[in-house]
Amino acid sequence: MVNEHEWTIDCGSQVTNCLHGPLTEERQTTWLSKGSAPHNALRMIVADKRFLGNIPYFLNARSTAELESFNNLILMYAGKRFAYIPPVYRARCLLAAIDHNYHLQRPTLLTKLGVERVSKVFNKKSGRWLLRPVKEKKRYPYTNDLMAGVLVRRVEDRTTMFNPVQLHADDPRRISSTVAPVPPPSTDQLRQEQKTRFKELKQ
Repeated sequence: MVNEHEWTIDCGSQVTNCLHGPLTEERQTTWLSKGSAPHNALRMIVADKRFLGNIPYFLNARSTAELESFNNLILMYAGKRFAYIPPVYRARCLLAAIDHNYHLQRPTLLTKLGVERVSKVFNKKSGRWLLRPVKEKKRYPYTNDLMAGVLVRRVEDRTTMFNPVQLHADDPRRISSTVAPVPPPSTDQLRQEQKTRFKELKQ
């Protein structure tokens, strides 16, 4: 900032320097004067404890756009309005993963002049219009292989579909339908134990 590229730390016992190489190109802007108001203001910003504490977060921050896109694709295969047993839900998630991975590197469509086609999209969060590339339509050539594999597995299956299924220990269907720690008593017992003030007043 002030054209000083070497300095001492630990009370002058260790000399350190900048990580950049020799500055051979001419600088377009002038260096700051050491101790000046702009230099002191910049030092306060860089040395701010809150800013330094957020640096690890900024270094590890990643965009979640692709993850959100994949989650939206899962909703196309397994909508929230429907209930699925765990094996069916797992299979639908796998289909969504196949769809996502197969079409992840789709090329962008080009205009007659060879320019990438784009569409205008309004971003509600930023309140601005953005340009989004228009990609080729999805193709599903792997569906025939999947259906053929399912048919082969069904033909070669030695057990029928009506045999009882042994649930795994971690299967969610083993979870109790209620959160009560004790089993429910009979309906007659509950009817006898349950009393209301309204019945007593009628008598």
